[in-house]
Amino acid sequence: MRYPILCAATAAVLAIPAVAQAQLLYSFETLYNNAGVPDPAGTRPDRFHANGGGVTVAQDTIGVTEGTRSMRVAIVAGATFVGAQTELVTAEAPLINSASNGAIAFDLTVPATGLFAGAFARIGITEFGNNPTQELAGVSVQTVANAERNFALEPGTYRFTIPLIGRENPVTFDTGPDFRGVPYSSIFGPNTDNQLQETASFQFYLNKSNDSASLIYIDNVRAVFQGPSYQFSADADVNWLDDSRWQADVPVANFNTAPNTIDANAILGAGLTAPRTVTVNAPVTVGSITFENGNSYNVAGTATLTLDVSSGQSGLTVNRGFHTIAAPLALNDDTTVGTPPATATLQVTNLQSTTKVVTKIGLGTFSVNNIRAGGLAVNQGTVSVGAAGTNAATSRLGTLSFAGGATPTASLDLNDNDLIVTSGTYAAITNAISKARNGGAWNQPGLTSSPAAAAVPKNKTLGTLTGAEFHTAQGAGATFDGFTVANSDVLVKFTYYGDVDFNGLVDFDDYSRI
Repeated sequence: MRYPILCAATAAVLAIPAVAQAQLLYSFETLYNNAGVPDPAGTRPDRFHANGGGVTVAQDTIGVTEGTRSMRVAIVAGATFVGAQTELVTAEAPLINSASNGAIAFDLTVPATGLFAGAFARIGITEFGNNPTQELAGVSVQTVANAERNFALEPGTYRFTIPLIGRENPVTFDTGPDFRGVPYSSIFGPNTDNQLQETASFQFYLNKSNDSASLIYIDNVRAVFQGPSYQFSADADVNWLDDSRWQADVPVANFNTAPNTIDANAILGAGLTAPRTVTVNAPVTVGSITFENGNSYNVAGTATLTLDVSSGQSGLTVNRGFHTIAAPLALNDDTTVGTPPATATLQVTNLQSTTKVVTKIGLGTFSVNNIRAGGLAVNQGTVSVGAAGTNAATSRLGTLSFAGGATPTASLDLNDNDLIVTSGTYAAITNAISKARNGGAWNQPGLTSSPAAAAVPKNKTLGTLTGAEFHTAQGAGATFDGFTVANSDVLVKFTYYGDVDFNGLVDFDDYSRI
């Protein structure tokens, strides 16, 4: 196999869920034999097979995110360039080659025992075939590969979105736009000047150092729409809108362009040698932001940073490290916050109120000043409201849900703050607290409070009242932390055991109501 030199800057691990145009390609539910026929005794999940020595491909149940099966890819220590390849069938090629799809998205799981210890490990997208538009130049392109992406990551499930946009001339393999008079942009997608229309095969290629084995699981492979990506390329404190500090993907007309459009993907990447501040010096709009550095980014400033996509959900992702968005952050769409490894944290200190739904995925932590949103779905890890104990830190949600339902497997930590849920049930909220409280130990997932867990003596808790009960105790016109309360609301207060009227004290009025 021949692969061109690749540029890792053009791909990103993004937590953006599949948008409306997303179309499922592979979920590895069906085994095929070597003849390409469905066969329960076959060894090829969705016809994928190993390409190269030292790699094995198999169906598995680890890392499943779509259906009931995934694809296991294991590579021995000494192997480098290898692949997991499938032959396209009639239904798949049009999805990959569609002008409305510009990227391949998939979930990649690094198992708990699978932390890669070698020098590097990368994954990319490769296709094989001929590009007839380039035959005029006397060259028939046989192999074109897109950007690769690092998977030497901590254990967790990562959503990889690789835009099918080449940084290389598909004839000469030179980098940069329009080299030697040959225009090019997308391998697939709307620019047909030189795109390679895939008809034969599709492959994940994997390249790693030869000093360590690797084991990963792939699932939920989709052809998706994706806006242009922009890689932050400075190791300095700079303004967001300084074009010279960003490098954009083809087909953006100017490589050096700061991301500031709906659907744009801003990648704050691996080039830092120390913590850096990127100042939002004027209003900025992007579709997603991805942080990929062990050193911390602080996205600061007084101008508003807005997440907005033309369809689907916007995204915030931290693939490693502790990163902060201190600028005012507005969510124009439902938004997924992803922190795949348990060690990752995204801290947002000025989240604006929104009617949209926030979904938390990944094992790490999303720390926030408050959440006042149409809903919060805590599907993995922890959402933590920063300790403040003030009305400004009170969260107000339309709906609140936890992975695991009645037995939560993820957590919302209110710390010393309060919560209002306007479209929830009293039973569900009190159950989520009860599960987390666990008889006073406060050591289980659910709706929890770190200060209650740490209190000595154990006299702090999260209390609950319906809005009607609160009005009975405090009066029909009473407000809760400055918010108007409906009788159907569910109120949660960080307080003392025995504070049945939610005035923050245990006094005669409480005893008279017991």
